[in-house]
Amino acid sequence: MGLFDAKLAEYKPQDNDAEKKCEGDAVAKVNRITKTVSKKNGMEYLILEAEVINPVPPKEGKESNIVAGDTIKNIYAEDGKKGKDMAAFLDDMFTAGIPMDMTSEDAFELSCTDAVNKLIYFRCYKGKFKNDEGEEIIYYRNNVRTKNMITEELSTPQIPF
Repeated sequence: MGLFDAKLAEYKPQDNDAEKKCEGDAVAKVNRITKTVSKKNGMEYLILEAEVINPVPPKEGKESNIVAGDTIKNIYAEDGKKGKDMAAFLDDMFTAGIPMDMTSEDAFELSCTDAVNKLIYFRCYKGKFKNDEGEEIIYYRNNVRTKNMITEELSTPQIPF
């Protein structure tokens, strides 16, 4: 047997640099919220990056590939043409119970700094639709769920951070 294993004949290699597409529910700790500008089109984006501290066990008949330590990322565009926009970001933060001060840019940046280490309950899922040419398109979404879903048990990290 050695290094060669016949079972690997059916194995489909995955790119080590590819981002994992999470599916399932999880409680995650906000690592950072950063603003970036696209070199391609000059548009501003806000990136919410969180680390899973506790995957939620899936309900019967459902599957989850989320493990503690996974990264969940939501990207918000200034105009929302390519997905979520800033209003969606504010809605997500409100849903998560994280206050955002929009009275000035400095106040907003301070709110983003204050959000670090706060907990968010995410529901990550895969969907599909057919485009105009009839091709099936698969997409992944990370929705922020109400802060009330974070129990004391779920707020305890499975791995120390």
